[in-house]
Amino acid sequence: GKAASQGQWGRAWEVDWFSLASVVFLLLFAPFIVYYFIMACDQYSCALTAPLLDI
Repeated sequence: GKAASQGQWGRAWEVDWFSLASVVFLLLFAPFIVYYFIMACDQYSCALTAPLLDI
């Protein structure tokens, strides 16, 4: 019961590849995502698909 679950709270002991890849993606591309939102709101009136369609 309680002794078996002790030491496992708040931590993922087995992490799948999708979670690891998504965390790495967010860490690497977070500055570019923020720049994309700033550029979209500044130059495209906050239309998020317009910069992609303009390319």
